[in-house]
Amino acid sequence: MKIQVRFALHTARLMDVVGFYRDGLGLLEIGRFENHDGYDGVFLAVPGTDAHLEFTSGGNGNAVARSGNAARSVPR
Repeated sequence: MKIQVRFALHTARLMDVVGFYRDGLGLLEIGRFENHDGYDGVFLAVPGTDAHLEFTSGGNGNAVARSGNAARSVPR
């Protein structure tokens, strides 16, 4: 059985985050979407694995910020 893993992160800085992982680290962009129920997103493949990174922005206007083990919603 082949298992595929996708890690997702919602961000207020989609293009900056994608630029870092795609352009800076060389991850391959394998897909994207725009204005899907108010969200934009990009999928990146992690080389040598079956893992994908998914970055999204939009929606209700909040991104999740993590501090220690707690997550809290912050305005964009």
